[in-house]
Amino acid sequence: LRLAILTREDPPFNLPQLRARRQMLEIRARELTFSDDEGYNLLVQNEGLPLEAEQVATLIEHTEGWAAGLQLAALALRDHPQPARLIESFSGSHTFVIDYLVGEVLEKLPPDLRWFLCRSAALDRFNAGLCDAALGLENSRSLIARASSANLFLIRLDDQGSWFRYHHLMAEILRSEVPLAERQEIYRRASLWFHEHQFPLDAVRYALEARHYDLASELIQSAAVPAAENGLLTMALGWLEALPQEVLLANHHLCVYRSWFLLFNGRFRDATSWMQQIASLVPDLPPSLAGLLAGLQGWMRTIAGQMLELDQLKEAYARTEGKYPYFSPLMLLAIGQAQREACDLAGALQSFDEGASLAEASSGAVSALIIRNNQAFLLDEIGERDAAMQMCQDYIERYSDPDGKPGLLAGIPMLPYGFFLYESGQIEAAHSTLTQAVNMVRRLGLYDILAAPANNCLQHILSDEGRLEEAFALNQEVRRRAVKADLQVVVWEANLMEAWMHCRAGNLAPALRWVEANPLPGGPPTTPDQRSAFLLHACVLCEAGKADEALPLLQSLVTHARNSGFVVGWVRGSVYLALVHLALGQPDAAFEALLPAVERAAAMDYRQVFRQNMAALSPLLEKMRPHFPDFVQSIFDRQQPPSPVMRSLVEPPGERELEILRLVSAGLSNSDIAGRLFITVGTVKWHLNQLYGKLGVSRRTEAVAKGIELGLL
Repeated sequence: LRLAILTREDPPFNLPQLRARRQMLEIRARELTFSDDEGYNLLVQNEGLPLEAEQVATLIEHTEGWAAGLQLAALALRDHPQPARLIESFSGSHTFVIDYLVGEVLEKLPPDLRWFLCRSAALDRFNAGLCDAALGLENSRSLIARASSANLFLIRLDDQGSWFRYHHLMAEILRSEVPLAERQEIYRRASLWFHEHQFPLDAVRYALEARHYDLASELIQSAAVPAAENGLLTMALGWLEALPQEVLLANHHLCVYRSWFLLFNGRFRDATSWMQQIASLVPDLPPSLAGLLAGLQGWMRTIAGQMLELDQLKEAYARTEGKYPYFSPLMLLAIGQAQREACDLAGALQSFDEGASLAEASSGAVSALIIRNNQAFLLDEIGERDAAMQMCQDYIERYSDPDGKPGLLAGIPMLPYGFFLYESGQIEAAHSTLTQAVNMVRRLGLYDILAAPANNCLQHILSDEGRLEEAFALNQEVRRRAVKADLQVVVWEANLMEAWMHCRAGNLAPALRWVEANPLPGGPPTTPDQRSAFLLHACVLCEAGKADEALPLLQSLVTHARNSGFVVGWVRGSVYLALVHLALGQPDAAFEALLPAVERAAAMDYRQVFRQNMAALSPLLEKMRPHFPDFVQSIFDRQQPPSPVMRSLVEPPGERELEILRLVSAGLSNSDIAGRLFITVGTVKWHLNQLYGKLGVSRRTEAVAKGIELGLL
């Protein structure tokens, strides 16, 4: 005997026993949900509606694949004059949906269950404890069980059957039956429950929904900074901006927090305006908060392209009295940047390390990563590229999932990592890494504050590859966004990059205009931007036939960089100094300028600056081949040479292992690789373990780095 039952509610049988004995086949709502392809067949092929696949997918999303919902949508679309608009707005407020759900479901419910459904639908997700607290009940568990067994559009969110939500079409109708004032009281109680049970994001959201701004202000003060530090900056800033201004101004901490959040969100004009309002409307800030605000104002100087005032920053930091563990690291970052500008490189590294360690101890992931980026860039500048690369790899690994796929926070250390790959001559790997990293920091809400070096590097990459049209297009987009954000230093860098690309392309007139409009400051260059400006001035002068004027500029740059410990600046400046000597007909002087730079560059894997100038440097590099045969050859080959490590491998990687290594370097997870190669995840892991053993590494990032070193990637 086979019995088929079609019912909305669970039949009165011993269902657990039938399941255990495998005597029952259940087809529930999730199995009846329409996929995109099934929805296309229903709406386009069966109903004859002239819809695109994307429009069908939108309807599937809005109805969550509910068959009756799709049929109702089809009825609504049949004679609608603007089907595209209806598809985008189709919801539980549509008259067909309301009529169906009210007539077929709500009117047939017992009063107590209908009351419960309408009020619990005010909550995006709920469990019995939350419903008891928010609705003032003691029997929510039994009401949820009744609703679940009756299949009242209740969707289970966990395997334990503790958390639920309603189908959103149903939820919208249910909520509409509850007066606004009653819903707001539910939200207030829900906020208190979430706060008590350590769900700070939900607690804040429901306090704002309740328009209980005093409660929201209190909750935001404790939740905003941790949220921002863990990749939710845009959300945290949105909380502050949802508060009425009078409530925000009454909370001095939130006033200052908003200034910092606006800065890191790239809204520099808004940050400046808001700090001016604080100064005029909140004159009685406590000394420690005033110090925090002064530190931010001091740091804003770098946004305007001005030198940082080290003494001012140290004084502001001292005034905070260590009361703000989430913001103290950022003030130490500013102090470190000012120390770097003052050529106190040891002090800068110490401040960066202290700030990052403090941020890590206070769960400040974003601040810690930003500070580590500055530390990595400075390590690279002083010639410690291996340490800089290793730092980046470690943090990328830390913020990747178990399959090795980088999470959003890993995008922050990927920015300097991609830059270092470029300077080492790994163009394709650098382009892929930087593009991915820029997209990730954009999603974190940190694009304007972090992406400038990566965008400059991407322009260099495109220019090096002869893709000048794309390079100039990227340059224009960077400048447009920086102008909109009032980020003056990035506007200046974009103009400099444009002049660089014109100079390299032989378009001397626009490059000369930039040089004339941007005279060099007195004294030697002390920052990376100043060194770039010196180099560009020298190159343009040399191209204009004024190599004799370019020579003292480069001599000043090289001498200061070497004496101050800026190794990369010294090497790069020496390359251009050699080019100027060649232009002046001084090949011996050019050789003497270039030789020590090549020796240092070989130790750092610093290739790209030589490749950019191969036409002029080839004779000099050939003369240096006996001294540095492998390094010089790698410059001519435009790829990493096989290293002694590769030659000494007992067993080289096989084809399948190399194929997996290439996919790992492209950012694919183990699951993605398994799907691409039609093998199991276990097989991918087995091949990776074999690969790790052959390369002498233990992690994915190390395998990619080793693959680059060995010329496998």
